[in-house]
Amino acid sequence: IWFVGGGALSGECLRLGLADEVRYSIVPVLIGDGIPFFDRLDRDVALHLTEVKGYTSGMVALRYQVRK
Repeated sequence: IWFVGGGALSGECLRLGLADEVRYSIVPVLIGDGIPFFDRLDRDVALHLTEVKGYTSGMVALRYQVRK
């Protein structure tokens, strides 16, 4: 099942151990303020990098496996 959501949904899935993969897209724009990427994590979550893809726009897509 693929979920797309913000920090609240992602954080809850990680906190409950329901996520086996995390994907990030990094856009080359720095912003000064915003909302947390993951909300309410009560522990560290170890990740293993499985894929990196760069685009001519400068965006980078990262794919991580959640380590149990």
